[in-house]
Amino acid sequence: MMMTDKIKWLSGVNHEILFWTRYLQTKGAEWPEDYAFRINPHTELQPYLAVFLEECIGRPKILDVGAGPMSSLGKCYKGYEIELIATDALADHYDTLPFPDGLPILRTIKCDSECLSEKFFSVFDLAHARNTLDHSYDPNRAILEMIKVCRPGGYILTDHSANEAIKENWEGFHQWNFSVENRDVIISNKQQSFSLTETIQGLADIIEISPDGSGWVRCVLRKI
Repeated sequence: MMMTDKIKWLSGVNHEILFWTRYLQTKGAEWPEDYAFRINPHTELQPYLAVFLEECIGRPKILDVGAGPMSSLGKCYKGYEIELIATDALADHYDTLPFPDGLPILRTIKCDSECLSEKFFSVFDLAHARNTLDHSYDPNRAILEMIKVCRPGGYILTDHSANEAIKENWEGFHQWNFSVENRDVIISNKQQSFSLTETIQGLADIIEISPDGSGWVRCVLRKI
C-alpha cells in the first residue's frame, strides 16, 4: 500500500473522533445496550466467539483489532477473566475523548492493524476484527498481520457489513468494500479487487464464511 493511500485514510480521523465523542456523551447514542455491555467488566464473551476457545488450555488470549476506544467483546470466558488486548491506530486520539470517571476499563493500545506483528508475538488464540478492516488503509495486509500474531491452530474472525464504502458514499474511512462471491471474500475499493483465498494461501484456511451475496460478511480463518 502506497503512503499516499494512508494519507488519504488519515483524512477520515476527525469524522471518527466526532462519532465516538457523541457516543460517550450520550452513553451509546442509538446503541445504549452496546454502551452498557462495553463498560461492564463482568460480561461473558459472545457465544459466536467462545466456540473457538474450547480447545484452549488455560486463560484464553484474544486480540481485538481496530477496537475503537472501548472493546465490544465480553471480558470473561466461563466465569474467568480473558487475557484481552485491544488495539487501534487511533488510540492516542481516543485517549483525549470525554470518558466518564472509571472508563475505559481496558485501554486501547496504539497500533495500526497493518503492523500488529511489530508489537505482538504469535500467541493469540483468537484475533477478532469487527466493522474495522473496511476502515483501514490496507485490509489485506491487516488480515495477514492477524494471522501472524495467532498461534498455529488459532482463529481469525472478521465481521463486516457488506459493501459499506458504497453505502456510505466513500466518505471518511469508508474506502473498502467486503463481499462474498463464489465462497470467497472479495475486498475491493475503486481501483482494486482482492481474493481473500489467494491472499491467505498457505497461511490459513477459511473454515466458515457467510453465503454468497450476504448483507453481512463473517469469515473465520484457522492458521495452518
